[in-house]
Amino acid sequence: MIESYEHWRLRTISYTSRVWVERVFDAAVLSCVVVAPAGLLLTLYMAITGSVLGVIAGVIITAGGLLGTYARLFEPFFLRVTRLVLRPASARAGARPIRLAFFSDIHVGWLKQRKWTQKVVDLVNAQKPDVVLLGGDFISNVDPTLVPDMLAPLSQIKARLGVFAVFGNHDYGLPGLDFSAQLEEIFKDNNVRLLRNECLTLDGRLQLIGIDELWSQRADVGGAFNACGGRDLPRVVLGHNPDLMHHIKQSAELFIFGHTHGGQIYLPGFMKYIVPVEGEYYRSQYKLPQGLVYVSNGCGETTTPTRLGARVEVVSIDIYC
Repeated sequence: MIESYEHWRLRTISYTSRVWVERVFDAAVLSCVVVAPAGLLLTLYMAITGSVLGVIAGVIITAGGLLGTYARLFEPFFLRVTRLVLRPASARAGARPIRLAFFSDIHVGWLKQRKWTQKVVDLVNAQKPDVVLLGGDFISNVDPTLVPDMLAPLSQIKARLGVFAVFGNHDYGLPGLDFSAQLEEIFKDNNVRLLRNECLTLDGRLQLIGIDELWSQRADVGGAFNACGGRDLPRVVLGHNPDLMHHIKQSAELFIFGHTHGGQIYLPGFMKYIVPVEGEYYRSQYKLPQGLVYVSNGCGETTTPTRLGARVEVVSIDIYC
């Protein structure tokens, strides 16, 4: 059985408690804006007074303050492009690529609003994609009346074969408000096709499978793959939560997800306690028997807009078929 959000939540602290923990953490990180110059002044003072230990302490405080300032005020806004090239063994000689652009977890809300959506869309269009894929979690808790304006730049996406999306857990209100009905209307208004356990053939050369959100218990892996029929074409699977890979036995050239934010604050050795997944797939590439899996860092954040070692990204994929 595909596990629900409740199963995951029961093995963690409650959402409300987690929000307050993150708010306290965010306030502590934001205080680094003051800590860094204070540490520098302490270092200078200790150097003047000749205290070696004081200088060492001042340098450590300054370095920590600068790191926290970077993580809170800079890295969440350094948007990059990650490029992948896939050449399936079945690709014909002289095959030309279909270019996919993917982004996920934009989380528009109090920090990242219409201007941020516009920045992401402009970068997507700069890749000149044939297909654009959106990996869910479009919204954090925000006044619903503000959402259409925040996501309006989606209408500017240019992709000759279409723009396709799946929902994430936040879109279904897991946790928070359920924005799914509102998002459906926004997608219709902005030429975005929502995929719920569906399979489409694009350009007669590539099949796109969109699987619904895992925690909502709406994911139907078998139904999505069966919808492809018997055509022998390369496949790309679009989902939100990489834990879907524990329920997928079928093969594809690429499985692409978001959800984890790449850890958001990357602490090697501790990520299994931080990322909201049951499995081990939470960041970058994995070569599995089913095919290549890519888990994106996403484009936004939820409670605390802090990132370290997990830059926001748009993914550009050339798949030869």
